[in-house]
Amino acid sequence: MIPDGFVSSVIAAESFDDIKVLLHGPVGCRRDMTFISSIICPKEPKAEPAAYRTRYYANNPRVPCTEVDADDYISGAIDRLEDALRTVSETDDDIIAVINTPGVSLIGDNCEDLIMRMGLGNRALAIDADYSSVPVGLGYDLTLTRILRWLKPVKRETLKDTVNILGLSVFARDWKSVIGDLTGLLEAMGLRVLAVPGTGCSAEEFRNSVNAEFNVAVSSEYCSNLKDLYSEYGIPCADIHEAPVGFDSVEKWILAAAELCGKDPEPALRILDKCRRRAYDGMRSFRGSNSLKGRNLCISGDSTTVLPLVKWLYKYLAIVPVYVRVTDGYDEYAMEKLKEFLESAECSSALTDEMPERFYLAAGDGNTVRRMELGKVCSVGLDLGFPSIYDSDFMRKNVIGQNGALYILERAVNGRPMMSM
Repeated sequence: MIPDGFVSSVIAAESFDDIKVLLHGPVGCRRDMTFISSIICPKEPKAEPAAYRTRYYANNPRVPCTEVDADDYISGAIDRLEDALRTVSETDDDIIAVINTPGVSLIGDNCEDLIMRMGLGNRALAIDADYSSVPVGLGYDLTLTRILRWLKPVKRETLKDTVNILGLSVFARDWKSVIGDLTGLLEAMGLRVLAVPGTGCSAEEFRNSVNAEFNVAVSSEYCSNLKDLYSEYGIPCADIHEAPVGFDSVEKWILAAAELCGKDPEPALRILDKCRRRAYDGMRSFRGSNSLKGRNLCISGDSTTVLPLVKWLYKYLAIVPVYVRVTDGYDEYAMEKLKEFLESAECSSALTDEMPERFYLAAGDGNTVRRMELGKVCSVGLDLGFPSIYDSDFMRKNVIGQNGALYILERAVNGRPMMSM
């Protein structure tokens, strides 16, 4: 899984089209950040290749680094940061987010003062809190909130029938397809999406997002502070405390958005019904559907994803959860509902039992479930999100959204082995 809030903070800033992270720390910390950001939120370089043949870029346009060394931890690295800021600010016109690595945050360099002294107050911001000790979702949320405050948005008007989608991160499986699914549902109800912060939008779109009439949340762990900031602009949020994963939760999400926005949910529900009909036809053609009943599930992920997925697989396919773990920083309401459901299904021990040696379906980060498949620990792996770097995807394979429900069924049904387990 994603290690901590520091990594998610870097990726949250890097997810914007026109924001780049200047990592204030040793070069070793840069390698992973450059790789991760390039894989899950790729962006076209904005300067010629020669511009990145400098000390701080080292031939890679993503996540330039101050390359702090051992002596800097003793004497300070503010001069090095000043030189790096000058180089990066002259390379292109991106906004620069200066983020300290956990070790460098102990030096105490005043990044914000340096930015102002260099006259870069409108081009750069410091995100210098050490988020390595906070959960992944909170690190993402705090970073987006910090960026929005720095942008100093002014609500000029409330744009009627507009919404922002909050709580979606680039760590989610095929996040671009998720945006397409959820945007289609909202547009069917006569709503226009202004911004999806943290998933490829621009700083200007983020600034203008305070003019939205409503917000709708996807994963609460990734937007609790951001929701509070939007509330200062008078923007209410529909939040069901579970991601729209599986048909039941997608329907619940549609109804919550429709109720908040005063819209008729029927056009969106018709889109969902088409997916349900396709699923029904697929299950009718699957002669071995009874063989799935009683198969076991091991799952690890965010509480707002684990809750609807565990419920849906149990109710729809009779797949039984035997090992359930949620990431740190879980949503309290989602966790409470998860415990209630497991108790009602007589599966409460799944929260504490050890993972069995072999089982049917593994759901979690892509790398882990792929290794389980290869090692024959599980029969089927369901990739919920990053880290997932074994394959390149060409087809839509999102888990969140109405088409995501079809992808889940595709994996659970067609991924089965011929022998029983």
